[in-house]
Amino acid sequence: MQFYVLILTDILKNTVKHLLKLSLLYLLFLTAAPLFAQAYGRIQVPVNISYGQKTTAASLFKELTKQTGYQFYYDKAIGDRVLDNTHNGKKTLGAVLTALNQDGFHFTVKEKNIAVKYETSPIHNGSTGRPAAQRQQPGRIAGKIVDDRGEVLIGASIRVLQTNQAMQSSVDGSYAFNVMPGSYTIEVSYVAYQTKRVTQVDVKSGGLTALDIVLRPASSTLDQVIVTGSFKKESTAGLYAQQKNAANVTDGISAEQIARTPDINIGQVLRRVSGVTTVDNKYVVVRGLSERYNQAMIDGVTLPSTSMNRRNFSFDVLPQELVSSVVVNKTATPDMSAEFSGGQVSVNTMDIPTENFTMIAIGSGFNTQSAGKDFLMLGERRGGDYLGLNSSMRKQPEGLQSWHWHTNVNTPPLGPDGDYPPSMPDDLPILPGSDIPYTSLDAIAQSRRIDPNGLRVNRYKTVPFQNGRFAIGRVYDLNSGLRLGFSGGATYRNQQVLVKYNNVRGNYIDPTVNYMDSTENGRGTSYRFNSTVGAALNFGLQGSTFKIALKNMYSRIFDDNFNEAYRVSYGADNHIKYREQFQDPQVTWVRQHKLEGENLLGSSGVKMVYALGISRIGQQVQDQRRLTYRRTALIGQTEYFQTPNIYMPNRLGSDYDFRLWTDVAETDYNWGVSFSKDFLLGPNINTLAKIGYSGWDKRRSLGQIKVIPYTSFSDIDNPIEGGYWDVLAPDRVGAAPGQAYYWPESLNGPTFEGTMQTHAPYLMLDQRFFQKFRLVYGVRAEHYNLDNRQEEYAKKRYGSDYIYYMTVGERNWRLLPSANLSYSLTPQMNIRAAYSKTAIRPDFRETAYFGFYDYELDANISGRQLVSTIIDNVDLRYEWYPQAGEIISVSGFYKKLDAPIELVLTQNSLYSFQNQHAAVNYGVELEFRKSLGFIADRSWLHNLTVFGNGTWLHSEVEAQSLPLPTENFEQRRMPALDRPLFGQVPWIVNAGITYQDAIFGATASYNRSGHRTNTINLNPAMVEYENGRNMLDVQLSAKVWKQKAEIRLNAMNLLNEYMTFYRNIGAYDNIQGENGETPGWKLKEGHNTDYQPEKGDRATYRAKTGTNITLSFTYNF
Repeated sequence: MQFYVLILTDILKNTVKHLLKLSLLYLLFLTAAPLFAQAYGRIQVPVNISYGQKTTAASLFKELTKQTGYQFYYDKAIGDRVLDNTHNGKKTLGAVLTALNQDGFHFTVKEKNIAVKYETSPIHNGSTGRPAAQRQQPGRIAGKIVDDRGEVLIGASIRVLQTNQAMQSSVDGSYAFNVMPGSYTIEVSYVAYQTKRVTQVDVKSGGLTALDIVLRPASSTLDQVIVTGSFKKESTAGLYAQQKNAANVTDGISAEQIARTPDINIGQVLRRVSGVTTVDNKYVVVRGLSERYNQAMIDGVTLPSTSMNRRNFSFDVLPQELVSSVVVNKTATPDMSAEFSGGQVSVNTMDIPTENFTMIAIGSGFNTQSAGKDFLMLGERRGGDYLGLNSSMRKQPEGLQSWHWHTNVNTPPLGPDGDYPPSMPDDLPILPGSDIPYTSLDAIAQSRRIDPNGLRVNRYKTVPFQNGRFAIGRVYDLNSGLRLGFSGGATYRNQQVLVKYNNVRGNYIDPTVNYMDSTENGRGTSYRFNSTVGAALNFGLQGSTFKIALKNMYSRIFDDNFNEAYRVSYGADNHIKYREQFQDPQVTWVRQHKLEGENLLGSSGVKMVYALGISRIGQQVQDQRRLTYRRTALIGQTEYFQTPNIYMPNRLGSDYDFRLWTDVAETDYNWGVSFSKDFLLGPNINTLAKIGYSGWDKRRSLGQIKVIPYTSFSDIDNPIEGGYWDVLAPDRVGAAPGQAYYWPESLNGPTFEGTMQTHAPYLMLDQRFFQKFRLVYGVRAEHYNLDNRQEEYAKKRYGSDYIYYMTVGERNWRLLPSANLSYSLTPQMNIRAAYSKTAIRPDFRETAYFGFYDYELDANISGRQLVSTIIDNVDLRYEWYPQAGEIISVSGFYKKLDAPIELVLTQNSLYSFQNQHAAVNYGVELEFRKSLGFIADRSWLHNLTVFGNGTWLHSEVEAQSLPLPTENFEQRRMPALDRPLFGQVPWIVNAGITYQDAIFGATASYNRSGHRTNTINLNPAMVEYENGRNMLDVQLSAKVWKQKAEIRLNAMNLLNEYMTFYRNIGAYDNIQGENGETPGWKLKEGHNTDYQPEKGDRATYRAKTGTNITLSFTYNF
């Protein structure tokens, strides 16, 4: 390994200087134009040239630089060209360049820098320096050499017959030639394979001709055979080999398909994939398994959770412009991480390009519910918010000291001279176990340092959507067959949307009252502000036996949502109406760096693949504010809400207002190495053996500061009145009657520090039998070690029972076997069968006792001690690829889950994660994508494609009771419940039609799913579902300016149906087991879990998000 690193280091050192020259060469050609270029024919600098036969252009240019000081920039092919001796003698530099122009050399001059190009047809106006109008640029032929099973062939010989250019395929099977426009024949040969010639390979000026070539094994009884095929046929076969020869069951979507949708981030894109639904266009549900059963990867690196509340990855942090493809792996192989069951979502950012490109795009739009409307928020909008930057308005106050309310002490810390109860001990600590005296803090002075301006509602106008993006890619062919390249991009997006909703969650449950429809209870508006900034920059260097790449990605999202609603507190004896305000500014950023490489180790045929990556995620809640006002007066038809919900002594419950700051920091280290080699076991069994190891180390910490408006005097008859911004203004803060201050609660500070390590060696065999069968099998051994330390927080929260909560974790080894068998019925058809055992591990968020408040659920979400979910997965699939880019497939799957984890409503306004006993999940998937050209040979039918996928799912859960706080957190087995798993839907449908010709394009996409399980309760009548809704998206596009530019008009969610959540309140009867066993429930006759309001089902939340209309302009240089 050290030997190869030294080689690569030496190569990099020798090519940096050449790369800089080529970069400047490109910049000169990009920026030089007739208006700015210097007329090289008029350069009067004298030179004296003398050279003999077979002198190269490089030698002449070096001599000219020496004599004139002008610096020449050119690639190796130009420098190696041999010159004649007709340019000798005393001349001016301009005269020499003009003469060389007649031989095919072309020059662009900027100051004292000269960029050189070579073409067969000279430019005859060199005296002016203006390029000829009809000058032709070289084109490029590039692709990969693969065998008939889709495996790359390293070191295959490729030759362009007309020009006699030749090279060998690199370690990833790739190749590339620069040639002048024309029609060519490509010949490819490889040991033990049939030689192939591909004719009619047309190359256009400045264009890329992509050609992947498939070689088939040669028969041992035949002499040398050359197989000839056309470009059209061969390029199609190359795509077949990549589509149908994956080792496992996969589905996905390409960059081209992504571009044909109105989606703006990968969260939206993923719902186009077979068997995939999304929650809030962010979190992924694959095959009915919730987001925690799916794994997110970018460029092969496992990503940490981006959610404060749940174990998932928010895919909306990935702008789709930076993505080249998305693949959802639905079965596991030994060389893959086994921490998924629904699907492993693998996102690949832009790779090293096969051609140079530059793209810039701008766009704008609006939401039909938001355009021209007022946009409300608590606090002020600053300019940095549009870039997702931190604002001093939301900065966490420094030096806040928490204190504990001791028994019989209702006076806050008032400093050494404060007025305290006579019974208060002199040595009373500010916190239990602390050495800091209670009297050392002045709580009033501390409260006056907290800015009250963030508590006042400000009104702005909604701004139209804004977005822009830029992408660039460059590739350089260097000496000795080396290729160097980079690709990168940046994107910016800002959206402001108003969502009207009704939310009656958290109300006292009375089956006879329909809170949603009988009153305006829960009526509100959500003002949603989002800014997203993203960037990616990838570098790569490859040769015939190695490839090394550095991939970098950064994304930052700023969400600042303000919710204002009017609620009715339905209780036993009062119906109090109040106004609630909730401002939730959150910043999430993801930064990832990955070094990856491939090496062919000498002549052994062993291929080494290695990777080293680091990912960092930062999440901050920046002054989250929950403010509530009771109705103070009703004058005529006008309601006045001026009685703030200030906490006071002897008050019970958690229904209090607050301001909250949190800071989550996570760093993940990922690494891996593998060695693989092909060999034969007899004449008909081709075997690839692969051994490897991967691992990661994750570290995550969470700290929080929460301050609660508090008054020391309970006076219900004479409550404090006024707006919070006035009541908590520095000149009004105090501890006297009619005054309030901030109490930094005693739970503040670090809540947990967790570490997680995984080590996973594996062994895999990939065998092909008789050209028809392929078996990929092996075993992965995973060592998992989670240690989530939260002793201090447990002491504060649980008191004497903290011993049961100190450290949460799991440590064990598990063997995880897998096998994937495929049978090729025809070159276009496969039948697949697969088995795998996977392990879904609990993570930091699910095992943290600290609870985050969820406004829409109106509840806190916390974790507890959990164990891994072990899953047995079985898959069957039939797939047919009629043509390149087309597919028809049918799949079936069965999953048995041991100890699945669900989010359960444990008591009113409190949700927690817990293990259930077991569950099963099974279903069927259908996918198709087909051009209509088979109907008739008409160009418009060939340009018309229909696509869609559908999934039917079913599951049953064996539930357990809530864990008791004992040494083993004991749970009781409950009767089987015929309800879906947490996060599951019973069916999914995606369908669409797209038309694309050389100029115009149109796509219509439809999506609908059944009711999704949103939250769980032991009582199925309290399980909450999200009702399915119809979603229709449309895109129209047109290419202009010689097809270098494109205009797109997108309309998303045209139907704008209600998003509705509900409970089957009256659908179940309580049943009693034999001998007084644990009670259970059963569905009443004529009821099911669908939304049936006429049968007593009750809506708990509903909203309309509006239709997004956007217009964008993209230009490609």
